[in-house]
Amino acid sequence: MKFTEIEIEILVDLLREGSPLPRVYKDRIVFEDDYGEADEEPDSQQPLSSENLMGLIGSDLKKTGLFDQIRKIAHSDIPVLIEGEKGTGKRLAARTIHEMGPRAGGPFIIVDCGSLSEALAETQLSGHDRGAFTGAVAEKEGLIEMAQKGTIVFQDVDALTLRTQTLMLRFLETKSIVRLGSNQLKSIDARVIVTSHRDLKAAVKEGCFRDDLYFHISSITLSIPPLRARLEDIPALAKLFLQEYAKQNNKRTMVFSSEAMRALWQHNWPGNVIELENRIKRAVVLAMGRKVIPTDLGFDIPKHQNKYAGMSLRDAREKMEKDMILHTLSRHHNNITRTAEDLGISRPTLYELMEKLDIPKPK
Repeated sequence: MKFTEIEIEILVDLLREGSPLPRVYKDRIVFEDDYGEADEEPDSQQPLSSENLMGLIGSDLKKTGLFDQIRKIAHSDIPVLIEGEKGTGKRLAARTIHEMGPRAGGPFIIVDCGSLSEALAETQLSGHDRGAFTGAVAEKEGLIEMAQKGTIVFQDVDALTLRTQTLMLRFLETKSIVRLGSNQLKSIDARVIVTSHRDLKAAVKEGCFRDDLYFHISSITLSIPPLRARLEDIPALAKLFLQEYAKQNNKRTMVFSSEAMRALWQHNWPGNVIELENRIKRAVVLAMGRKVIPTDLGFDIPKHQNKYAGMSLRDAREKMEKDMILHTLSRHHNNITRTAEDLGISRPTLYELMEKLDIPKPK
């Protein structure tokens, strides 16, 4: 696979500084042998629609098996729980399941559980008949009924109160609703997808989430990793957002400087994909020319910053080792074997370094 102009600039900068190369680059470097240039392997990844899969593109997500899981479950009606930090793309994953399945032509209804009022939750979810309460001058469909023949997504389900969880459980058990002010059951045919940025198992143990509801919604659980664990996907996501927002703002084709791309890689991304998207929106508006620089993205990073300035050689070496181990552990979700392989050392050596550098062992 060929390197882009920006990637070549980054590689040159890293080699000049003596910095380690990210594995995404090391794996793509091919050396010539006595038999000539090695054949380039074709890219087997299917083209993805930026309209529906914008937050889900990238080789890292493909490697985790998330794409395959989505393809398998899209044609079933079993409830799905999607877990992940805020901003990782849970809602986009839910929409992808909907649009890849037989209900794609039906409605796609999102229930923002965090904004549901406990006092009004019943009428918001199930609707009401005329005269059900003062001011109910006409019948009204609830959010669940609006999802008939389609998909309903309970977003941030961990925010539901126990009383509202009971209403949701009743719907899941009976596949029906009763409008407020009525005594008639109305059958609902809708796919149910649930998202949470909180560990629901822990919430069950703490007594703030019903265990029977958890068992209903967690038959299939998808986990979307944070962006800091998907560094290989940052260039593709960043380029996609840059192209999209440049077009929306009637700007010519824009590119990232090597310094801007390095800043994107070095950031910890607490806001995940949403933060990346918003920083690039800002950059498109603020960039003075065709090339995006770190300050356009909101990063105040000196071009030749030396994070080891003022340190002794020993301290600088230990800091570099600790930074690399922590970063690689995060990238491999605390998997010791994969971390050791990526760093090119044995498991015992990795454990020794972790003990020496006061890095706690993963639980």
